[in-house]
Amino acid sequence: MTLKDFLLNSEKVLQIVDNQKTLIEHLSKIASFNSSYISLYKELRNSFIPKDPNASHNQISNIISKIVKQDNLTLAEINKMRPYDLFTDLQKLISDLKQIDIFGQELEEFLESDLKNLINLHTDALSEKNFDKIFSFVSLCNPFLTKLNRFKYSAEIFISNLQPLQKDIPEQNEVIDIQISSHLTNLENFSIFLKFIDKLYQNLCKSLEIHYSDYPLNIIKIESGSCISPRNNWTKK
Repeated sequence: MTLKDFLLNSEKVLQIVDNQKTLIEHLSKIASFNSSYISLYKELRNSFIPKDPNASHNQISNIISKIVKQDNLTLAEINKMRPYDLFTDLQKLISDLKQIDIFGQELEEFLESDLKNLINLHTDALSEKNFDKIFSFVSLCNPFLTKLNRFKYSAEIFISNLQPLQKDIPEQNEVIDIQISSHLTNLENFSIFLKFIDKLYQNLCKSLEIHYSDYPLNIIKIESGSCISPRNNWTKK
């Protein structure tokens, strides 16, 4: 991948995330309920009072009322975005991110695991409407957004570090004219010679800390025959 391709991928990431502002804001509001659910879960675990079943029952009933109230608040927020719109946006996010080639396996895992789990848990939360399913969906929203923001932040770092380097790359590379006096009439031997030139050029790029892919060596034209060039102030009359 060339430096230009890397920058284009990074810019695409920023554009993809920016295009999903409505989805991100929606999931952020849902993720904000996570701390409330954690508190309720802790209360529920500690609700049993030894040797006093009536007190335990009253405390559990009180916590259940809180959970129902919180579930209703969360479901109301979830329903502010139609399921069809949410699925459409998430599928668009998957489709767009699949075109990005700079994050490797980390992005693949995000697409295959986090995104698909988010879709499934959203469906479960709306269909079953119970504490367990709603809490599962809410608890995934935060790490999902954290990972998405990490991709965006990485792209911003790539752009800030690589853009200055791009200015040094010419829009059109110079043409090198190589003339040789040889009896390389055999195709195999001539191919070996071209590979030698290419290898020599690659090593030169490495020594100058230049990416070969940014300054590729391409064959434009091959000519054969007699060629008389100026030598020692002698030219053909």
